[in-house]
Amino acid sequence: MDSFSLSSDSFTSYNNFIDFIISSADLHVPLKKPTRGFKVSTPWWDAECTTAVAERKAAEKAYCQNMTTHNFINYKNAAAKYRKLTCKKKKQGWTDFCENLSPELPPLLFGSKLDASEILLT
Repeated sequence: MDSFSLSSDSFTSYNNFIDFIISSADLHVPLKKPTRGFKVSTPWWDAECTTAVAERKAAEKAYCQNMTTHNFINYKNAAAKYRKLTCKKKKQGWTDFCENLSPELPPLLFGSKLDASEILLT
């Protein structure tokens, strides 16, 4: 009878230990990964850029499915249109940024605008 009580105490201690571990894990380990959030788009990006990307991808997909000269030329034209458009939008975004600079801007705001300008150049 004495050995039975010892084993039941061990079993109870083991269960308490496991319950403690599980409750501690429930408190401190998240059930799912936190969302990372989405990447903030650059100031110059607009719906026209998104449309150009979609057209380029569609042309690329058409070319990959059916590799004809016509589809290749369509893909190259769509890719060139996208490159020209993004170059134009980046230049316009930089021009707009420079036109909005003024000596009255507080230094902290100016610093954050400089960070935004680095994004414009990428």
